[in-house]
Amino acid sequence: MLAEANSRLAVVARSLRKMTVLGIAFFVAAAMVLTGSGAEVSAAVAQPAVHEITRYASIGNDRVILLIPEDICPSQEIQLLLLNTATESLRYAEDFFGSSLSHPVVHLWLNAGEKPESVVPPAGAFALATCRVTDESGTVPQTPDEVRRYSFLMVHEYSHLVHMLHMHRTYPALAEGFASLAQEYARRDSLREGELREATLDGAQDAQWVLTPHITAASALEAGILPPIREILTLGHSGQTWNQWTLYTVPTSLLGFIDAEFGRPTLTDIFRHCPEAAGPAGQAAEAGSAHHELFDTFERYTGVPLDELEAQWHHRLAELNVNKRSVAAVKLLKDLDRVDMTSLLWALRARGKKLDPEFLKALAELRADILRFGSLSMAVAATGSDTRADDEEDVVELSEQSLSERIDHLAEWAQELWRKAYE
Repeated sequence: MLAEANSRLAVVARSLRKMTVLGIAFFVAAAMVLTGSGAEVSAAVAQPAVHEITRYASIGNDRVILLIPEDICPSQEIQLLLLNTATESLRYAEDFFGSSLSHPVVHLWLNAGEKPESVVPPAGAFALATCRVTDESGTVPQTPDEVRRYSFLMVHEYSHLVHMLHMHRTYPALAEGFASLAQEYARRDSLREGELREATLDGAQDAQWVLTPHITAASALEAGILPPIREILTLGHSGQTWNQWTLYTVPTSLLGFIDAEFGRPTLTDIFRHCPEAAGPAGQAAEAGSAHHELFDTFERYTGVPLDELEAQWHHRLAELNVNKRSVAAVKLLKDLDRVDMTSLLWALRARGKKLDPEFLKALAELRADILRFGSLSMAVAATGSDTRADDEEDVVELSEQSLSERIDHLAEWAQELWRKAYE
């Protein structure tokens, strides 16, 4: 057990050239990497070509160990707040799903540009850790408010570790759906500064249906673009905006519906019995396919056929009064796929070229504006929630037409970059 005190240690890291990738954090504030075993640690130790030393501050207890580069390390007061918040975030994730980790979580931050494989861990807890989270964002919360907002991300990532107690590699839609649901409930329950303030039963039931995933799913349903339930359950990760947004929100809404209608024991039964991923993810699948075990899991623990479950969920979504901006926003997010980042990045990598950072900036700004344009749907958010409706003055300059025109421009720009890649 580690003492509740600061200690200093050195971690040898080699600088890596910052990779040019799709520079948009779709649904989380930082890029996280989970490690479920010590195999990756051994591989990291073997990395050659050490170029520089990164010194780390270490603070921990018997549940969580934090390792933070000294040059981006916050004050000792904030470090203690981070540790307390991480401990409460882990407890929240464990209590939410009714499962507990037997080993402490090691939460590592990297400097900007570093990658997990570049770190040579010291002997001790980090090298032996079986539960690791690595933040590659290059930033660490520096204020109490930043720590509070980061706590929701901690709940998300620690939920993945809790899920790994029951399966090795399940479907991305379930992995992200469960983690995002715990994150949304933590936000609703106002997890802050080491304390959990549970919502009252009545308040929790009312608040469940104003969470962002429900607003997104209801808007997509009204817009006629909500995928069928079998496609939702088999969604995989993709570079396309709509796919990623759907992956992190729509399965979360479905799981939230199950929690509300069938109870937490049913939700945790599905959580604990998620099958290993089988068959091609992201493709529409019918009963009897390679995904049959997945669909059977939902039918077994809810007690209703999958098609009936879908109908009940849709009926509940249809009861939400989503506004026109929200519906327009989900249509615009889907239309943003015309930019076709997957093909563009493939072409650039094939030709050994980099993506124009100005293009990435424009894409990120457009996506943010689309979400801001549709955020009036959050006007019904629970009192004290972290999410608020945008003031009219914040979105008055945005319109569905102007955003659509910007998508047209960006799609043309992407085509031009694609052509130049082959020149």
